[in-house]
Amino acid sequence: MWRAFDRQGVRPTQGKFSPSTAYAHFRRQVPAAESIDPSHPSRDMELILSSLENLTYYINRPHPLPRIRELVEEFTSYFPQIWSWVSVLLKRCVLGDEPTDGEAINYQWRLIDLFPEIVILPSYQKRNAVEISWTSSFLENTSDLFPLIVLVWTYTLEHALPSLETMFRLLDMALVASAKKYRPTLHSRNIAMLTRSTHSIHLVFGYIDTEIRKNPIPTDTDYQPYNLQYALRTVSLLAKSSDNHLNILILSHGTIHFLSRWFRTLVSPRLLLGLTEHPPLTGERIQFLKYIVEIVKIIIQRHREAAMVDFLRGGLIQSIFYSISLLSIDESSSIGRAQGIEQTLAQMFCDIIEKLREMLECAKVLKLFLGSLKRTEESESDTRRNSMDNFMRNVYSCHSCTEQGPNIERLGDLWKKVVQEAHEVQDLRRFFEGMGITVCVNPGCGVNGAPFGKGPDGSIGNIRRLCCARCRVAIYCSRECQIEHWRRYKHGEKCVHYLKSSGYLRDPSTKIDKCFTKMVAESHVRGDRQPQSGIHKNEGYENWWDYLDSDESEKTDEKEI
Repeated sequence: MWRAFDRQGVRPTQGKFSPSTAYAHFRRQVPAAESIDPSHPSRDMELILSSLENLTYYINRPHPLPRIRELVEEFTSYFPQIWSWVSVLLKRCVLGDEPTDGEAINYQWRLIDLFPEIVILPSYQKRNAVEISWTSSFLENTSDLFPLIVLVWTYTLEHALPSLETMFRLLDMALVASAKKYRPTLHSRNIAMLTRSTHSIHLVFGYIDTEIRKNPIPTDTDYQPYNLQYALRTVSLLAKSSDNHLNILILSHGTIHFLSRWFRTLVSPRLLLGLTEHPPLTGERIQFLKYIVEIVKIIIQRHREAAMVDFLRGGLIQSIFYSISLLSIDESSSIGRAQGIEQTLAQMFCDIIEKLREMLECAKVLKLFLGSLKRTEESESDTRRNSMDNFMRNVYSCHSCTEQGPNIERLGDLWKKVVQEAHEVQDLRRFFEGMGITVCVNPGCGVNGAPFGKGPDGSIGNIRRLCCARCRVAIYCSRECQIEHWRRYKHGEKCVHYLKSSGYLRDPSTKIDKCFTKMVAESHVRGDRQPQSGIHKNEGYENWWDYLDSDESEKTDEKEI
């Protein structure tokens, strides 16, 4: 639940205040935007701002709940007139010319500080809370409200104004108030509008990147974690959208690169050193991690192998190792509870590892995962090596103690399985490639179907494996085969199709991977410890490449794409 605004006992004006007098000022004719001089606030501008300060202060004061309802309903009835004034003032005094003197700057800051308070109103059902339905109603009935929220929020973020926290809170509230379960049409409109604001997305990513790199200490009075929480929640709400266009746009901003870096930074041993001695900072760190890992989960679920490859390259496994010290704290206390997220970190890691298990038959995923383990084991850094040992010691010790919790125990079971299965798939892959069916995708290749490294004349040679640099799907044994495949067999047409179907993340799964998956599935059905090489015995094909070039393979590809 969002907390109500707190004026900390500072009243804008002295003496008796009458809401009816303040509302009377808003019935005045709104001046044309061109006639407003932001560098010299007029008497009417000051009168409007003072009336708003008094109204919002009076409404947010402690009142009996029935009285709060009366005040809020009266305010909402005057909201169209209030918004007519506020929108013009925001466009001129905030989004117009930059203020130059102290009077104009002070007026601008007061106006921005009041903006959230006229959109977010207190609840008349629960004390110290806000009512989301009022904000939702304002957004639905006022078409220019959300665009102005985004523009003013962007302005405060770009200029690092003191009211940044309240504007972050306003944007967060606006996104939640327009969520699908409340207003589906409004949700689509607002998400699309924020997505098109490329400058705003770049700014919030840069802000998160800067704030996460800070290493706060308990005595740091300037450290404000709420802004970072709101920023991460904003990215999380965008990532949760099911709009495919939004997904592509978010990913085009280098989201995976940013997420990987944020994850690595938050669990860096240098930043975690001594953190557990200060529960508030530990809780904030866990909350930040939850928002980031939730976005990682969403992207992996939607883009599967393509996203997993990039996250593995970004140090996903090493980051999970480093975060083990936070898992038991998260399981045993509520200090890391993040708004809108029910899972613990251990549960989130379990979901990611489950997805990793499903993707091990993709050669790139398998290679990157095993490579991550090998680099950690052989690292010259004691910190990296110890992180892996510490991770396994903690997740495996859950079987003999009950303090860690069932989620960490499940994480240990899954980790054992994924490591064991990865080595088994690696052995199967070596057997598979040793049969000579991964040499070249070119149907006219002379070594197609021959044992790997064996030429058509029977001589043993070191046959190279080249990958199409454009689609990263087709594999060739030589430059000549690649040229022939492009010119004679029109690979360019399929190459473009692969690019269009993968969006900004190219699917790393090749036809070889699909063939390998089919072979593994068949061997599991038969109960063989090693797969059989003779697919032609069952389906009438000489080798795997004949199957891949057949009509049946094309139908399978169409279904999967």
